[in-house]
Amino acid sequence: MRRSGARLFIHTDTALALACRADGVHLGFDGAPVTEVRERAPRLVIGRSAHWPLQEQDLAADLLLLSPFRGTHLSRPRPLLRDDQVRSVLARCASTPVFALGGLSAADVPALPAGLAGVAVIRAIADAHDPRTAAADLRAALDARTDPASGRLR
Repeated sequence: MRRSGARLFIHTDTALALACRADGVHLGFDGAPVTEVRERAPRLVIGRSAHWPLQEQDLAADLLLLSPFRGTHLSRPRPLLRDDQVRSVLARCASTPVFALGGLSAADVPALPAGLAGVAVIRAIADAHDPRTAAADLRAALDARTDPASGRLR
């Protein structure tokens, strides 16, 4: 995996992330406090699910998955993010990579606010009739928007 440039994150289980030498752990919105996980596992990159408005624990994470951008069965009844809310998060977390999450596909990428570090998807690929094409379309949409200097959407 490391040869390919892929990074492995384990969802919520810090002990497992350490045992399998993962690159990081992703904490859910109501997961363990970032500061506690950082004390137990200082070498792990810590990601966190974040929603509007941000919480103090969000600001302590190394990266954020911000949601929901579109409705999913998991996001309801949480209101969808507005562009001004996303811009506020990006301004407040200028040095933290923020990824868009929640019901997104390649067709949504052109309308996403500038400054995002990318997107995180599940169903856009897993539920696609042709997952390879869906992944390639998503990659092409992101490549078209990504600023090579910053690595963020322009």
